Amino acid sequence: MLILDASNKVRWGNQAAADAWTNGLPILLPSKSFADLVQLATPGGHSISESEPAHPLARMKLADGDDRYLLLQSGRASSTSEPHRVRWRRVTEVPGGFVLFTFASLGPAERALLQQQRLINQLAHELRTPLAIVNGCLKRLSRSTDSAAPERKQITTAHQETRRIDRLLEELSLLSQLDVGSYRPVLETRSLGSFLERWSRQLKQQVRNRVSFNLDDLNPALTLRLDQLAFNRILNHLLENSLRFCPAESPILITAHERDGQLEILFMDWGPGIPESDLATIFDRFRRLETLRSVSHTDGSGLGLAVVQALTNAMDGSVCILPNRGADGMNRPGTVVQLMLPVQTLEPPVGSSRDHNPEAAYPAQREEAGLDRPEASGNTK
Repeated sequence: MLILDASNKVRWGNQAAADAWTNGLPILLPSKSFADLVQLATPGGHSISESEPAHPLARMKLADGDDRYLLLQSGRASSTSEPHRVRWRRVTEVPGGFVLFTFASLGPAERALLQQQRLINQLAHELRTPLAIVNGCLKRLSRSTDSAAPERKQITTAHQETRRIDRLLEELSLLSQLDVGSYRPVLETRSLGSFLERWSRQLKQQVRNRVSFNLDDLNPALTLRLDQLAFNRILNHLLENSLRFCPAESPILITAHERDGQLEILFMDWGPGIPESDLATIFDRFRRLETLRSVSHTDGSGLGLAVVQALTNAMDGSVCILPNRGADGMNRPGTVVQLMLPVQTLEPPVGSSRDHNPEAAYPAQREEAGLDRPEASGNTK
């Protein structure tokens, strides 16, 4: 346990903190800089400097909070290092801008989740190489096979199925990171129009022509703090569902309104809609609406809406499915997905960085959605 002053220097520390950082001598703790005393890394082992937005010294300026970090020894994590739960809160009982930090070992449940994440990541890593080899062989077979040959259809089907397995591994890995909290959004402060414009630039022209926006009722000065790549992925999943279930050329509309201090984004299509009996389980993992799937699209992973919900929650938002009702109050065909996101006006932190880039790590989902992104782009101390 440590108490910092307004200049991020230690004013007090308990014996457990002294045992960890000053060879058991509490008298040596005061006046030491927190950043020099406590060296941190992400659970994945990436060292974090105090200037990075993921560092507690940067995050405590925004709000009280907690997260998992590795406590480094001599600037590095040992092979036996386990993440700790680091908590910080403002000390309001006395003036002076003091902040209390505590460091605790993870409980059994959190350790089990981390072990599950490691297992899933290792499994995904081991399977991707043979999948890539199979995909390469199928592509070569496809090029060397007569387009009229009956084998060509079987090769195409096999290629689609290997891509589906690859995507399943991608999304299981992402959900595992979201489950254990090792995925950290890199938040930027911009207008919704700016976020949407960056997203729409990735779409193929044929798909882009089907998507329209109505932001007329939105205050142009309103800003949000979102992770652009996570926001892209949310919209990509919703778009992919619309493309899969809706008739060809059916329009897709995105509207936005300010409601009760939050931003309401409505993603609307005019397809067959979701049966009311399925709404309670629609965000469950591996949930598919078999009776509505279009024969012109291959199966998804069954994880798309689970990813949408998890990423939205990671940015302090919520998502649900609403009935599609017209001005007369009558139900109409189609699906309305409601995203509720907090309105923010804070300036974005300087030097944003990312340990995990979902857009670079998960290309299969963008391809299947019709996207075309250009290259570049316990004990307490």
